[in-house]
Amino acid sequence: MPTLISLQSCRHGVGRTNLTANLAACIAAQGYRVGVLDADGAAPGIHALFGRTAALDDVAINQDVWSNWTSDSESGDRPLPFSSTAIPIGQGTVLLLGGDLCLVPPDLRVRDVQRCLQQGYDPDPLGQGLRTVAERLGLEFLLIDTYPELDEGTMLWMAVSDAVVLVLGLDATEFQSLAVRMDIAHTLEVPQVWLLANQVPPAYGLREVWRKLEHSYGNAMIGVLPMEDEMLALGSTGLFYLTYPDHPLSLALEAIAHQLIKAPVIKALAPITQLQSVSADLPPDPKSVD
Repeated sequence: MPTLISLQSCRHGVGRTNLTANLAACIAAQGYRVGVLDADGAAPGIHALFGRTAALDDVAINQDVWSNWTSDSESGDRPLPFSSTAIPIGQGTVLLLGGDLCLVPPDLRVRDVQRCLQQGYDPDPLGQGLRTVAERLGLEFLLIDTYPELDEGTMLWMAVSDAVVLVLGLDATEFQSLAVRMDIAHTLEVPQVWLLANQVPPAYGLREVWRKLEHSYGNAMIGVLPMEDEMLALGSTGLFYLTYPDHPLSLALEAIAHQLIKAPVIKALAPITQLQSVSADLPPDPKSVD
């Protein structure tokens, strides 16, 4: 069964999308088939990191998944025929999925998730739709790059995920919102919730940052990653892990990916009533400019 992992952050500018793409590459390099779903309909951008344009093959993928997909009864292999979105990395593959992916037939698309939820859409079919897409495309992991705003859509991605990685900068305004998100994730019974501090400035000692965060959040900590000039220089033009495979940051990304691969997760989808009860009294998410 494919493992669904959503990456969330409390504000823009903490490197969530870059992190999602690089972790997907790390997992694929271990021989897995990994899907990357760009759920940020307002500012999609993960495709650029892989040197691709937007997911122009979503229509073909939809047709393949919901209409013409067949499995090879002898080998059990499921084809990945879309050359522009299926990217070989090491012994594995990354398949890029975008905002026009149809999750549940006939016409629920990623960009429509929030609207459908506001109209009372049940998240159970969405979760099953995600798993059906992942299974029919032969994916073993599906990484979902979300968006910073804390709303019903953000909670929906939490509810359908096997694991949530909360990406944290060290801005003081983030911590209250982070605590709210962690409480929501636990209330929704997300099987695994991790905290990852990203782009930590050189002036901070990584071990000291880890120690302080671990004191507050315990075994939820999965990593503390430094800000690197090489990463900043790349911008959105490539994957750090593939460009600098022997860099200490790449080795740290590999270690985090290994934890994502090995962590056991058992998923029970949260009912819509639970989503509504959690969202009723949410405080506003602190805003921050990139």
